[in-house]
Amino acid sequence: FWDRMIGAFITYMGQHAKSGCNPRGNPLSQNTAEGYCSSVKVYFTTKFRHEHSIPVFQPEQWRILRDKLKSCYRESTRGKQLTEGKASSTRQDREAMATACIWLGTPEYAEFWHLLNASFHCSGRGSEVSLITTKGIKATEVNELDYNYQILSVDIQRQKNGPHQTLPIYPDRDGVLEDFYFSLIHLIVMKGCNHDYIFPNFSKAALKKTQGKSDSAVSKEWTKLFDELHSSFEVLADEINEELSSRSNRKGSNQTMAECPSLGGYAQIYRT
Repeated sequence: FWDRMIGAFITYMGQHAKSGCNPRGNPLSQNTAEGYCSSVKVYFTTKFRHEHSIPVFQPEQWRILRDKLKSCYRESTRGKQLTEGKASSTRQDREAMATACIWLGTPEYAEFWHLLNASFHCSGRGSEVSLITTKGIKATEVNELDYNYQILSVDIQRQKNGPHQTLPIYPDRDGVLEDFYFSLIHLIVMKGCNHDYIFPNFSKAALKKTQGKSDSAVSKEWTKLFDELHSSFEVLADEINEELSSRSNRKGSNQTMAECPSLGGYAQIYRT
């Protein structure tokens, strides 16, 4: 029974499952399918933890099933892209939204603008960046060849796989609209600095709970402000992709490499 049921489930996830259970939707990504399969394994092994071990979930058999799932994706994705993915922001998108935020001149849009820049420089989801604390931004000394100077660094907690990172943030070399420092100063002037989190409104949305469980509303808050901004300026209809979301700056992040071979890792990636 277990072999047939779980084997059929693996086949379904690898060949037929669609996003949102929509028959016409995009196929699930491999990582998503593997996550669902792992959740099913954990559910049944926990539910029957006081019974005899279920053979299909033992390491050797489970490895065979995972290999079967991977082979489904290797075959189905050969020569083509599996999913369309989320829309990524472009420089035109970010500069247009930054300009609109400045024109609106409200504390809410000062926070929105800095969230755009922070997620851009940190390659982060809106829900991750929203929880950056005021104590998590500090001065850090860096060394380029024989020259020492200070920049800001940001402590961020990744939600997808959990690591805590400290990222150096360099001034943007192409202009102030995408510059982390400039939008941070603007936010402090507009909203003050007497807060535990850099983004008071968005952190509140990120920490929202329903019936004691985490129920982040960052995406909803981001979309609300984006839609209001988009409708306030007719010119933005031609300059901003309407499909952007709170995750768009994670994919369209600040990945311009520096022409400085003495730097490595994040220091080089974010040298812009």
